[in-house]
Amino acid sequence: TNQYSYLSGGQFSTNLALQLGSMCQLPDGRVFGINTQNTVNGIYYGLFSPTDLSFTKTSISIPNYSGGFSAPFSGCVLGPDSNVYCSPANTSNIGVYNYATNTFTLVPINDQGNAAGLFSDIVLLPDGRLLFVPFGSSNIGLFNTQTWSYSNTTVITNKYYASGVVLPNGSVYFNNYNNTTG
Repeated sequence: TNQYSYLSGGQFSTNLALQLGSMCQLPDGRVFGINTQNTVNGIYYGLFSPTDLSFTKTSISIPNYSGGFSAPFSGCVLGPDSNVYCSPANTSNIGVYNYATNTFTLVPINDQGNAAGLFSDIVLLPDGRLLFVPFGSSNIGLFNTQTWSYSNTTVITNKYYASGVVLPNGSVYFNNYNNTTG
C-alpha cells in the first residue's frame, strides 16, 4: 500500500533499550530481532507478533562478555533448518535461536587469534552454509548448519565491510564500511 505506520506506547515504550538492529521473520510469522547496538541495559532478543501486536524480550547471558555499547551480535538470518543464526560482532560465539523450543544457544568459534568474531553481517549461501562478513576480522567465516562447525576461509587485507548479499551468479557482494565495494 506504500503506507508508513508505527506502533508506540504500551509494551513498546518499555522496550526502548532493546535497540533491535537486525531482524528476520520466523516460519510461524513472528519476527525475531537481536539487539545490535547499546547493551548497557543487557543483551536481549525480541519477538514481535504481527497477529496480536505483542512484543516480548528475553535476556541472554554470554560468559566472559563485558557489555557496554559494543553489542555481541551484528546480524541474523533464518537458516535452512529454521533456526535463526546471529553473527558474532564482539563475542566468540555464534548465537542460535530455535523458535520451536524458544531457546537461545551459543556456539563457540575460534577465529584464528581474534579476541572475538568481529563480523558485521551474516549471509545464507545457496548450499545452506552461513558466511560471516568481516568487520575487523582478517578472515571470512563460514558455518555449516548441518554439522554446526565453523571454519575460516580467505584471508583478506581490507577487513571492514558493512554487509553482504548473494548475487544471482552465486558470488557474495560485500559493501565496504567506507562506502566502497568488495
